[in-house]
Amino acid sequence: MCGAGREVVRRMGLEQAVRRENTGERGIVFTDATGRRRAAGPDGRRVLLRERFADAGGLAPRVLAALDTTDELYAEDVGQVRMDTWSRGRTVLLGDAACCPSPITGMGTSLALVGAYVLAGELAARPGDPAAAFAAYEVRMRPFADRAQRLPPGGPRLANPCTRTGIRLLHAAVRTATRPPLTALAARLASPPADAITLPRYDGDPTGR
Repeated sequence: MCGAGREVVRRMGLEQAVRRENTGERGIVFTDATGRRRAAGPDGRRVLLRERFADAGGLAPRVLAALDTTDELYAEDVGQVRMDTWSRGRTVLLGDAACCPSPITGMGTSLALVGAYVLAGELAARPGDPAAAFAAYEVRMRPFADRAQRLPPGGPRLANPCTRTGIRLLHAAVRTATRPPLTALAARLASPPADAITLPRYDGDPTGR
């Protein structure tokens, strides 16, 4: 936690977690309202990261030094996709293309899989009328997507505080949330709403729902 909306984190992917391997992979996160975050190409991203983390301290200097030696630099904006409509003619959007909720929510995979199930079911239920199928799919999925796109209170700024006071408050909140009387409540509040939809049953559904 570096202040000024910046953070250096250790990232362990699923494959490394299963194998209990530590690849030393690091991630750096920052909030930005200047519009410069869309720096062109890897070189532009390197310049921007060096500017933002030049005085961060901690692990930041090691991460910045590694920018010149790595060929696996990945940088991306964290955002959401909000569309007025998910279809036009015989073209329909699904998953992140329709309603990306951002990695903060933990709901991207759920929206994609549930959306694929509903879209396939509505198309099968309305053969020869894709427009009606697309409309029915959106009616069923839109409330689920809207719920999934609700960010936690204060996020993402709460997770990337800009002041020392903000850092202290975040640490205090984490300590409080991990105490036994509040652990269950905190877990319930932080859990993504993956079950906030009742899946319809379609003819031919192999799951027998």
